[in-house]
Amino acid sequence: MNLSRQTVVVAAARLTTQAAIVISGIVIGRFLLREQAGIVQKGLLVTNMCILMGMFGIQTFLYTALPKTPDENKRSLFVQSLLFLSVIGALLATAVFVGRVPLAHYLNAPEMTSLLMWAALSILLSLPAGAAEPLLIATGHPWRALCMAIPASCLQLAVLFYACVFAPDNATAIPKAVFIGLTLAALTRVIIGLFHAATTLRGKWMPTQWHQSLKDMMSFILPVGAVSIIDTLAVLLDRNIVARFFSSGDYALYAYGAAEIPLIGLLIGSVTPVLLPEFSRLFHQGKTTEMTELWHRACLKTATVLFTFFTLFMFIAPSFLVLLYSETYRESSLYMRIYLCMLPLRITAFMPLLYVLGKQNLVLVGSVGDLTFNALLSLTLVCLTPLGMAGAAIATVTSTICQSVFYLSVIRRSLNLPWNRLLPWAQLARKAVFCLLCFLPTAAIVISLPTMSPLAICVIGGVNLTLCLRMANFRI
Repeated sequence: MNLSRQTVVVAAARLTTQAAIVISGIVIGRFLLREQAGIVQKGLLVTNMCILMGMFGIQTFLYTALPKTPDENKRSLFVQSLLFLSVIGALLATAVFVGRVPLAHYLNAPEMTSLLMWAALSILLSLPAGAAEPLLIATGHPWRALCMAIPASCLQLAVLFYACVFAPDNATAIPKAVFIGLTLAALTRVIIGLFHAATTLRGKWMPTQWHQSLKDMMSFILPVGAVSIIDTLAVLLDRNIVARFFSSGDYALYAYGAAEIPLIGLLIGSVTPVLLPEFSRLFHQGKTTEMTELWHRACLKTATVLFTFFTLFMFIAPSFLVLLYSETYRESSLYMRIYLCMLPLRITAFMPLLYVLGKQNLVLVGSVGDLTFNALLSLTLVCLTPLGMAGAAIATVTSTICQSVFYLSVIRRSLNLPWNRLLPWAQLARKAVFCLLCFLPTAAIVISLPTMSPLAICVIGGVNLTLCLRMANFRI
């Protein structure tokens, strides 16, 4: 299976998982009052932070190490990673459970205390579940990753729909169902990962030289894990600040707006696990020119989609949010449009290339700088200006731009390339102008017919999107 097809299969698996998250968000937004929805979103903030930080670079390690590991050692490598994540999951889950009362008060949502008990359970299982997908993809079975995502996502949604239909009190049942569903989905992934290791991989379940194997893993994941923690803090910093200083109802507005378009996250998330092993192979063979060309092709392919979605959602953001979450969240479009400004930055897959080039320490420097600058700017704009919650979003976008420029300079020096050859700038500029011109009809309709229904506007935008991609001759 070629890289493009692998990306499609991985994207389908990520789409399935992302669809469950989006549908859960829709249910929360439509079935609960805004204040109640904000409490659930704050609980999810705690859960996501623990999971993302707790992964500690293990997934990146598996994507990088498994393709180079002898077949007889792959099973033990997976089990070692699974156990490591299980220990981290147990520690973080215990911390959330024990500290649920002060944590809920710190986030300005004391009603969230009981909900954090269920969040702790989902953290406990979600961390070891994170080792399953890298195992399936890096061992050449992306289709199994898709087959794993489908039952896990269906089970997650089944619990939520049961609470909506049969529970006598939605306000109590739905928040619990969100976290119970996450827990069962994670358990499904753990079981499937272990089944794959038992039936497909060979060798012992535990490394023969346990201490040396653990030492090798730690030498890789310590810098990567540190970057992962800092990046998570930086990415979710704006949400933490808003959750701390604003009510749960206000946080719900921010959370539904200042979020990545679902399709975009899965696109980037699908490209990285496919490119990382390939970059590693080419660099190991000394084929840096071929690696750079592959990076350029990935950038151009990704840019076609990202520039298209950026332009479309700039015009239809209010209608899109109303259609998904109800009229209550129309004001969230401000934060969505600010966040959209990060899309053009995501055409480049920074991390796979930086890790393969051995620049983990400089990635750590970039992450620390991003977090520090983001924190200072966010607090300044939120607390000392009338921007309010918008200040947190603006600070996040600004710090991300600065970090991207730094990473590009590191890659340029490592590959010994001039700036004009670092990326296919001319082709990227043509794609950006093309997308802007393509969506002028949608812009004209939105501006001239402000009372048009959100559904009609989104349908028109969808048709325009299809035509734009068709005219761009986009192919998988």
